[in-house]
Amino acid sequence: MYISVYLFFIIYVILIQKCDSITTGCISKTNPSTSCCTGEIELDPTLISIEVNAFQGCSGLIGTLIIPNGVINIGQNAFRDTQFNGILIIPNSVTSIGNYAFEDSSKLTGDLIIPDTVTTLSRNAFSGCSGFNGILKISKSITTIDYSTFSGCSGLIGDLVIPTGVISLNSDAFAGCSGLTGTLTLPNSLLSIGIQCFNGCSGLSGTLTIPNSITTLSQSAFKGCSGFTGSLTIPTSITTLALQLFDGCTGFTGDIMIPTTITTIENNAFRYCDGFNGILIIPNSVTTIGTNSFQGCSGLIGTLTILDAMISIGTQAFKDCSSFTAIEIYNTITYPTNAFPTHLTPQLVTYIPTSQPTTQPTSPTGQPSSQPTSQPTIDISFKKHFKDELDHLC
Repeated sequence: MYISVYLFFIIYVILIQKCDSITTGCISKTNPSTSCCTGEIELDPTLISIEVNAFQGCSGLIGTLIIPNGVINIGQNAFRDTQFNGILIIPNSVTSIGNYAFEDSSKLTGDLIIPDTVTTLSRNAFSGCSGFNGILKISKSITTIDYSTFSGCSGLIGDLVIPTGVISLNSDAFAGCSGLTGTLTLPNSLLSIGIQCFNGCSGLSGTLTIPNSITTLSQSAFKGCSGFTGSLTIPTSITTLALQLFDGCTGFTGDIMIPTTITTIENNAFRYCDGFNGILIIPNSVTTIGTNSFQGCSGLIGTLTILDAMISIGTQAFKDCSSFTAIEIYNTITYPTNAFPTHLTPQLVTYIPTSQPTTQPTSPTGQPSSQPTSQPTIDISFKKHFKDELDHLC
């Protein structure tokens, strides 16, 4: 009996503590005699902190959520998985928003304004908040946008401006924010963009300029960003174009100009980027082209030239690049037989320093045929253009 009473007391205390954490300074508008587990609420204006798990899972709470001016900290899970269906107002007194603070509160609506007083914006703080249907304004005082901070906020609209001073965008920070329909502005302070950071942000539009401050550009960072139009500027501060980096970015146009700092183009980096309608410039710095890296880039034109520094070309690297008119590859390079589009036979190029290159047609196995060496068939005007482009990149 004593054990049963003791257990009942422990459970009662836990419930009361949970209720206290919910109801402190809080009045139910619909029924003042009950705890704040249902209806609309008003938070005590003297609050300075909303603690960990304070309102987590309170699915009966509805209406507008106004954080009182004076609150400094919004703790981890504070409003996670709630059903507030009005706007969210965060005052200028708040400096910290904890992990998962508003995660999956999917009925909050309107603009999402993070005041400039906020210096810490933790992981998953607003992930899954798909009900926000206005603009997003991010605090100018933060340096990192953490993992999945805004992932799944698919209703947000307009431009996305990353404030000056931000140095890191972590993985999935904006993944699935498909409703953003304006331009993306990246500051010159930015050093790294994490895995899948903008994956699925299909509504972002205009040109994409990645600043030269970037030193880490991770895999799938812009995968599925099909709304970007115009040219793509790749920074000269990176050495690798990562796995699936621009996979499915169908809206880009113009040339693909790979900087001379790049040594590796990984699998699927430009797969299905069929909007590019200019030439492809691959400099001699590139030693590896991955599997399917340019597959489906059907708009690229002119002659594709693979220079002598190349060590590895992946399978189907240029599959379905149906608008190339010629392919020239140095005869020291081995490559899979299915690396190139089927409508063209690569011409092997032998570099002779004292004269122009000569070419040999290849057999289906990618080896030189037994036919006599032909006279030079290199498009000299294209070679000059290719050299000028490389000089420009340098």
